[in-house]
Amino acid sequence: MKRLNLFVCALSLFFIASFSFAADIVHVVEKGDTMYSISRKYGVSVDEICAANNISNASKVKLGQKIRIPQKTAKSSSSEKKTTYTDYLVQPGDTLFSIARNYSTSVAAIRSANNMSETATLRSGQRLKIPAGSSAVKTSAASLATVKAELPAAQVPLTDPRSYQTKSVDTSTVWPVKASELCYVEGKTNSVVLNGNRGEAVTAIRGGTVIFSGLYRGFGKVVFIQPKSSDYVYVYSGLDSLAVQKGDAVDYGAEIGRLGIDTRTQKPQLNFMVFKNGSAIDPAIAPRG
Repeated sequence: MKRLNLFVCALSLFFIASFSFAADIVHVVEKGDTMYSISRKYGVSVDEICAANNISNASKVKLGQKIRIPQKTAKSSSSEKKTTYTDYLVQPGDTLFSIARNYSTSVAAIRSANNMSETATLRSGQRLKIPAGSSAVKTSAASLATVKAELPAAQVPLTDPRSYQTKSVDTSTVWPVKASELCYVEGKTNSVVLNGNRGEAVTAIRGGTVIFSGLYRGFGKVVFIQPKSSDYVYVYSGLDSLAVQKGDAVDYGAEIGRLGIDTRTQKPQLNFMVFKNGSAIDPAIAPRG
């Protein structure tokens, strides 16, 4: 009887251990993977993944390395944090971004709360549920407003007043995509157009906080990143998909989205701009890292 009890106990421990292991996911590192992109894929923080795998340096992951992704356990309903909403009546001239900014939330959160697709537009008199915002992100609203005001209009007139100058890419300079050539566009705002492959990963050339992520003024999907304690704002436009949202802390080299098709040229191109104190500068001389 004693042996039987020991056997049952051992068997129970085996099943408990097996269940615990099965609850986690094992990810095999592929080419282009970073700890940040893996964390975004599974919705688990980099710190949690590192702790689960005894990884001391998150920047050093090897091709083919097996990484265990810890799964979050469901919390009881009594301790679960409930989202509160504010009822808002859309006014003439409102945009999702202006509403999100006024309520310290994100465009993505508003879309999710109202079951809105990414192509859905607002109409005056429409009622929205606005989720409670977060005060964790301290963004320079003045810097963002200035940069947005400087961006050229989405519609290009029949006679394009801008000038274009194509140059070879300096291989010693880090760019958001692996392009063989770039084109300087000079007009109201100077920018760089980088040719690439559709679906190619677009990476941050400087770490910082995402202060805007979403559709913007006909530029397609756009990401604004502002480095910590910096007068710079990095603008990546023409993305096909987004990997970050407002408030995310982005590391240098982290994937922020995938390259899309430019509506004017019908080619996979990234329109890249950098602003300092609200004025556009040559992206080639902007700080990296």
